[in-house]
Amino acid sequence: MAIDITSQSLAGAQPEQTGAYKESRPQALSGFPATDKPVSRSRLWRPVARWTRRNFSSRAGALSGGEVIILSVPKSGRTWVRAFLCAYFCKRHGLEFTLQPGRYDRPGFPRIVFSHDLFEHRTKGDLWDRLRGKYLVPRRELRRAKIILLVRDPRDCFVSLYLQLTRRDPNAAAEFEKKTVSDVLRDRRFGVRAIINTMNDWLAEFSGRNNFTLLRYESLRASPAEHFRDLLALLGESEPEMPIYWRQPEYLIPRSCIPAMCVIRSRSRCAAAK
Repeated sequence: MAIDITSQSLAGAQPEQTGAYKESRPQALSGFPATDKPVSRSRLWRPVARWTRRNFSSRAGALSGGEVIILSVPKSGRTWVRAFLCAYFCKRHGLEFTLQPGRYDRPGFPRIVFSHDLFEHRTKGDLWDRLRGKYLVPRRELRRAKIILLVRDPRDCFVSLYLQLTRRDPNAAAEFEKKTVSDVLRDRRFGVRAIINTMNDWLAEFSGRNNFTLLRYESLRASPAEHFRDLLALLGESEPEMPIYWRQPEYLIPRSCIPAMCVIRSRSRCAAAK
């Protein structure tokens, strides 16, 4: 079932149970005139067919072995979610905080794979990287592990990504320095349509599965304690410990985590520009 994500359908929406979505016609994006004409796509922009979801690169190992796989387009709140989960489980087990929890091989500390998957497949690397599926999570892993799709209003994702590519990242490609916001908005790889297409392709691929969960950034921000508790339950924490900083959103991440979060964001910016 193809499900369309638009700025209207995501903004301010409340969490719903998986499978409760109804197929609907695409709505017009803000700033785009309504049209009934089909949008042409190149071959590289078509949804990844099952037989093409292969990763023959050495990077496949880093995208494998997770109990949970969290997929998202850039600027969807992934660093925030990652830092919270790492902070929670490190504190839960009395371990030193790290954003690389794979180094702790112990029961009760889940291995979580974070990936931009299709978005990176379409925007990073060269033709050889795409042929090898370098940035794709292997199909066998998606069959085995729990899948969480972290989504955010595409308009907010785009604005944040635009600022990253044009102002915040000194290593961004020089081509973006000459582009206006209108140019980037309609960019084939990084524009808002590319963001929406990637979200829709993930939903079309995973929404009918029992191991799939949709997680909205806006819901996390509105009711962090409630939705982070639900997220921990998916990771096996049926009765999570409730630290004091769950009370308010600004206290969700301990101050000690902030330097490490900045490092992760810096690395992500450099990778997005390549």
